[in-house]
Amino acid sequence: MFGALVVLRIVTSLVDVAVPFAAGHLVDTVATAEGHDLRPAVHALAMLLAIVFIFQILRGTLDFVLIRFSSDSMARLVRDAFARVQRFSSDWHANTFAGATVRRLTRGMWAFDTFTDTMIFNFMPAMVVVAAISAVFLIRWPLLARIMRRFDRYAVNTIRSA
Repeated sequence: MFGALVVLRIVTSLVDVAVPFAAGHLVDTVATAEGHDLRPAVHALAMLLAIVFIFQILRGTLDFVLIRFSSDSMARLVRDAFARVQRFSSDWHANTFAGATVRRLTRGMWAFDTFTDTMIFNFMPAMVVVAAISAVFLIRWPLLARIMRRFDRYAVNTIRSA
């Protein structure tokens, strides 16, 4: 399930990166339209709508898989944690406030949920978008890619020297 989650997130991010290209193609088609032939513009619009539709389907599937994966993982996490707590001695249980223990386990479960959401919805898409845009720069605008590479080196050196 984790592999499906990662693949869905990468594909969803790549489809998301494709939306501006499809929109740009639609604008270029409308701007260069000659006469009353609307077929190229309708084709470009259909392509944009298909990409948006595919994105929505993939995003819904991603949400379903993430909810299933997270809920299974959190249930296993809590079950294992309580099984571990139950192995402690009876003296420990007599001297420890049960509410505090349950609260700590619940906070651990919430931390796992927050971490998973952060990785899947924030970090991973940002990483995929940066890689995809860098590839586009390298292919479409090689000079800009070289300038950005030098800027990155300058930024890294500046950070290291600080």
